[in-house]
Amino acid sequence: MDLQLRAPKGIPKSKSLATYEQWREHERQMKRSQSEAELALAKQNKEDQMLNNLEEHHSRVRLRQHSNASSTSGDSGIPGYMTKPTGLRNGPYTPNKGKGPPLSRSGSRRSSAQNSSAAPLLDENGMLEYATLELRVHPPSVKIDNTLEEGSTVVIVDSANRPGTLVEVVERLTELGLGVRNAQISSDGGWFVDVFHVTNIEGDKVTDARTLERIENILELNFDISPGVPSAGKFGGMNVIEMVLMDDPGLLSRVSAAITRCQLNIYDTLLWAHKGYAAVLLTASESGEPVRSDGDLEALTRRLEREVGMEKEAEGGREMGACSIQVDCCFDAVYVEKRFYRLKMRAMGAIEAAAGGGVSGGGGDEEVALVSSRFDHQTRYTTLHVRARDRNQLLFDTVCTLSDLGVDVFHATIDADGETANLEFFVKSSSGLEIKSEKEMKYVRERLGVATQLGAPAGALCLQVAGDDRKGELSRTTSILHEAGFHIQYCTSRTDPVSSKTCSVFYVVRAEDGGGVEYCEYVKQCCKRIGAKCVSLKGREE
Repeated sequence: MDLQLRAPKGIPKSKSLATYEQWREHERQMKRSQSEAELALAKQNKEDQMLNNLEEHHSRVRLRQHSNASSTSGDSGIPGYMTKPTGLRNGPYTPNKGKGPPLSRSGSRRSSAQNSSAAPLLDENGMLEYATLELRVHPPSVKIDNTLEEGSTVVIVDSANRPGTLVEVVERLTELGLGVRNAQISSDGGWFVDVFHVTNIEGDKVTDARTLERIENILELNFDISPGVPSAGKFGGMNVIEMVLMDDPGLLSRVSAAITRCQLNIYDTLLWAHKGYAAVLLTASESGEPVRSDGDLEALTRRLEREVGMEKEAEGGREMGACSIQVDCCFDAVYVEKRFYRLKMRAMGAIEAAAGGGVSGGGGDEEVALVSSRFDHQTRYTTLHVRARDRNQLLFDTVCTLSDLGVDVFHATIDADGETANLEFFVKSSSGLEIKSEKEMKYVRERLGVATQLGAPAGALCLQVAGDDRKGELSRTTSILHEAGFHIQYCTSRTDPVSSKTCSVFYVVRAEDGGGVEYCEYVKQCCKRIGAKCVSLKGREE
């Protein structure tokens, strides 16, 4: 289904502003070109110095030989040491060989290197260099204050506003496993100023020095959000495995075990299960290098198909109904949260198709989000109000949905108390048009209602496992949870590329009936076995 709200014909979408991702890519290319030019220049300078030293050495040898020969022959009345040897150059080696003023090799190379690094990088319309000017003059800044509020960390983001800035900021906070308790968002008038009150997975203020450092750098070009980022140094690339499968207990245990048997180490794992379907995303590599050849990628895909019970169809097909497995090799930054969001939307599309094409709403004991909308004729904004159960990544899922719909957020207020979240957005279409027809507002409300269902179920028990990154650890942990009678409904497992520490969060229900799990002595013993602690509100350990 096409989610983009289409503007009437004849009104082109504005292209005068570069998106935040375009700016980041532009700056990376500039840094890469400058680094390559500097390396080439240093190499050329070294070669020039060696040539000059060699030429001076040969000059001194010829001078001594000619001087000795002149003093021995005595044919001239001029002393031998004052006679200029024939063919000797005046001074060190120069590439112009006397044609015009002397110019060193390094000087010639330096000018060409500088010209190449200073060349602007343009898009197809030749406007990217101009469009990113404001972001380069006023780069984004992030400030942290841990004293303003007792129970949360305040993050203040200040930047020139560009399309995608809000999604970029919220995605970075989500990548770090942070929850947004409150937020005030304003991006009107060409400037972007946001204030986020964030907490860690346990609902407390962020005090870890490493996490605070990463928050300050969330808008840096080389933010190490994932081992797939080249700036981490020790990773040459990453395999990204995306799967939409039929859900059943022990699914993640079988998939992770199959990947481990292929001698791959898993770095990121994300799983979401809903109404019989599961979306699974993993990143993996072998000693920092991805599986590259087509044959190896094909073999890995077939092994995963066997593990999950998929039937093999015609050559080139990888689907059984709505199920699919895709293995890619990625050499650039891997933004797993955004890819995982799109994977969940694919799974939700399969659920909607199985339900007859309607938007999947709540049923039975499920909590239904309340989404309302109205058009303000005075401010010319459309106001969207979402009231839903508070959970991690709720803000990220909603702003990604609005972005996919082509809706820009100009102002927003988020208020969450751990149980209920209220999100209010003041929006317009990204084409500059107002969203005021009931048909458009109804469609936006429906998609926001779907976005509220992309998190962990309400009755699931939350378990956190943290420790050193070890090959096969995910397979061992999920296998123990499966043997204990738990079914994983939601999972996020991330590896810090610098400290090589892994933090995994599992939301589990009873495998027999999908019911909620109460924290009891049995659960406590299971947590002790896998080195986990319960961070659910009902079962949180003191």
